[in-house]
Amino acid sequence: MVSVNNIHSITIDSKNHLFLSGDSVAIDFIDDNLYKPIEDYMDEDDRKEFLDSIEKKTKDWFYVAIRTSTARKKYALRITDINNSYIKFEMVSLDDMMGKNIRQIDEIINLRAMLKMSMGVYFVYDPSDESVVFYNAEGTFYESGNFTFDELQRAMKEKTTKSKGAEIDAFVNNVKSRNGHFSIAIDDNLINSEKTITTTIIEGMTIYHGEREIIVCSLQTEEVIGKKYNRGLLNDALTGLLNKAEITRIAMEKTSMPDGGRIALAIIDIDFFKHVNDTFGHQFGDKVIKRIASIISDEIGNKGVVGRFGGDEFVVVIDDYKAEDDLRYIFRNIKNLVSATFPGVGYPDNSPLSVSIGSAEYPANADNYNDLFTVADYCLYLAKAKGRNRYIIYTPSKHAPLEAILNQNMNASAMKDRESIEPGEVIIEMLDSVSRIRKPELSNLLGDFTSVFGIDNVMIFSGDPLKYRIDAGSVRIGKEKVIKAVEEIVREELLELTISGRDFLTVNLLKSLPDTAVRAKKEFEEYGILSFILVRFKDINDIPSVLMLSSIDKMVQWNIFHYKHFRTFAKVLSNYELTSEDIMS
Repeated sequence: MVSVNNIHSITIDSKNHLFLSGDSVAIDFIDDNLYKPIEDYMDEDDRKEFLDSIEKKTKDWFYVAIRTSTARKKYALRITDINNSYIKFEMVSLDDMMGKNIRQIDEIINLRAMLKMSMGVYFVYDPSDESVVFYNAEGTFYESGNFTFDELQRAMKEKTTKSKGAEIDAFVNNVKSRNGHFSIAIDDNLINSEKTITTTIIEGMTIYHGEREIIVCSLQTEEVIGKKYNRGLLNDALTGLLNKAEITRIAMEKTSMPDGGRIALAIIDIDFFKHVNDTFGHQFGDKVIKRIASIISDEIGNKGVVGRFGGDEFVVVIDDYKAEDDLRYIFRNIKNLVSATFPGVGYPDNSPLSVSIGSAEYPANADNYNDLFTVADYCLYLAKAKGRNRYIIYTPSKHAPLEAILNQNMNASAMKDRESIEPGEVIIEMLDSVSRIRKPELSNLLGDFTSVFGIDNVMIFSGDPLKYRIDAGSVRIGKEKVIKAVEEIVREELLELTISGRDFLTVNLLKSLPDTAVRAKKEFEEYGILSFILVRFKDINDIPSVLMLSSIDKMVQWNIFHYKHFRTFAKVLSNYELTSEDIMS
């Protein structure tokens, strides 16, 4: 639900006209009864006009009186989006419209004069009514004057190729999210018809003018700016949302500002998304991600910022809300709209697609970004464990204490329960997790790694001379005598095979080993180690180390597409002190 001043929106199911999403204004007039068609709240004549408008799919304004248990109020309604799954309306109270004061433009005359001296073409966006006013537009595609933000977005997309649509969407998200200061470079001329101009730089800044908040954006050419800009740093190419680095930066910034106010951080994950890709194909999967990104972005609106964290996972930072109930409205709306939009592509039995959401608040639940993310991730883990298709907002009295969550490192072990994450996504998550203040337990990482890649056993050797440190997997070596023998073979026979720049050794068949590996050929077969991989690296103290991946009692052809993930996992391990007594099995 997006609420801007006196304009609200409400979304209903296309088939039965049941309520799907809306804010407290919508909730007020349906008396908390979510299972009654909306037209049941109208008089007979108004009900007929309402149903006619839906049948004709007209997008003109019409007027209805809506009854509640305490009053009867008149509203103007207009269909903004209609499809087989849902119908979205804009909704304005006629009483509020009559009482609204006309905005006085002269209060920013001085600001406009200042901007005119320092910028070329620019516009001012007012979030309170979503209006855009262009200035200095002579000689450009645009006209000075008033526009709606949707009109501006359409005009920009008309001036560029379809492939640049995601970049325009990224610009729109930055403006509507009020991200402080931002800049985006678009490889096209969005200003005029001059063919020599190949790049437009859009810069924006949030300005607080008295009690009002406005966003000022300039459009200039790269030639005028006089420098090159990095492209694609802020937005995710598929969805147009903020990318992982940018949403993380914003979240960290908002949780480190003194007296910065409260914020909520939410992690949203599509349930069984791997089933969608496997059943309908990756092209359809991309469409699902883009549509859900749009649903989340529309529901958050001006209340916060949205980013794609990777794969089918999104992160939301909400800073404009009054109470936990506001968060519940938002999360329920997102959940309902996803299921209504994709009614037959979920798992199992082609049920409606669903999302799981975990959320926590700053500073009430955690006083820094890393802990806040961990708690929200813990809540997402709970939502998955309880059956998915739900949201969980952290409540200390109902859930584990903060210290227990941090000590358990749920952020690492929860990976095993996210069935939709691809192996590469897991490795990226691991690489990210070891950069946090509290690293996951090494045993948790090894367990997740062996589970995701289906590896029977993983062993780590470290030191000078090289010694066994820890192992994990569905098949544990166990016997001290065998571990000692494997350690000696790796150190005395196999390590030399990775010398001269070879940090990676793959063995599918023991007989492929050179004649010098006498013990390896004989004893590994006795121990059931029939195929293995060695990866050389150094730990955090620059100590020589080896990662050994083994297939027990069966020969395998190692997947060459996983080699890069195995090397990256070694980089993950290089963040640990592997000779420490604390990590010994």
